[in-house]
Amino acid sequence: MIDATDDEDIEELYGAWEPTLYAAAMADDRYFALLVGGPRWDDPYTIILTRDAEAQTFSRLDVQRELRDIRVVPRADDVEPSYVTLSLNGDIYVISPKGAEHSVIPGTQAESDDAPEILFTSILPVGDQWLVAGGEGFLKLGKDKSWQDVSPSLPTEYPYKVPDWTILGTNQNGDIFIVGTQAANARHFNLYPGHPLYREDMSEEEEFELQKKLYAEMDSYPRLKTLFTGRPGAWKQQALPDRIARSLSAYSYVADVESDGPEADYVIGSDGLVMKGSPQAGFTDISSIADRDGRI
Repeated sequence: MIDATDDEDIEELYGAWEPTLYAAAMADDRYFALLVGGPRWDDPYTIILTRDAEAQTFSRLDVQRELRDIRVVPRADDVEPSYVTLSLNGDIYVISPKGAEHSVIPGTQAESDDAPEILFTSILPVGDQWLVAGGEGFLKLGKDKSWQDVSPSLPTEYPYKVPDWTILGTNQNGDIFIVGTQAANARHFNLYPGHPLYREDMSEEEEFELQKKLYAEMDSYPRLKTLFTGRPGAWKQQALPDRIARSLSAYSYVADVESDGPEADYVIGSDGLVMKGSPQAGFTDISSIADRDGRI
């Protein structure tokens, strides 16, 4: 039996921890926060760092969770900021000058290991509540024990899954930008007893070849991405270029929204995507041909 009593012993056995910068949030020129983490010897681990650039200080909180998003909580101008962060499994931490508060989203694996697996991606303060997005169609607004579904209507046609939601952010007018991503549902392409193409008398070679064809068929379906803007209960769908909206590549995505004043927003993403416009007037793809032809 090997007895590893401290980090140095564990690192000698399993190798040094190699953390990743997961997310960052900047309150202003003085304050910002970082999420630095990754699996640490097979356990989830994240360090929350908050920085005061004027005082030249860092504050640190270590949690045994995989945190995925961090946002600034709205505040008065002269108050040190607070931040809200979300774990992969549904934990919410509010980091303030007074300390940290932890809560969980009901019905998630943060509350119970028996709950369905939903992988969460993003969180956004909306009034005195949280808007939380994740997989399996999860887009809810709430706090503590009270949550309601606020996802826009987005049809799920064969052979697709319900959308995975991501919150991009807001513009200067407070309009929220969200993206729904739909991939082909692997359940329709797994060969199992009860599948229309499955036969009990199939040889292993026949089963292998048929399963390979089914996976190839699954890969032929594009990943669907849909952009919405607005507020919970009042979403408006925005058009995306086909190279983003219906891409075969798993690496095609909408990344962020940036505002250039109250009347001009920019939606940016992979494949050189730059769209300019507003939620009210719509968006125009202004990506240059060089951007698209020069992609790798």
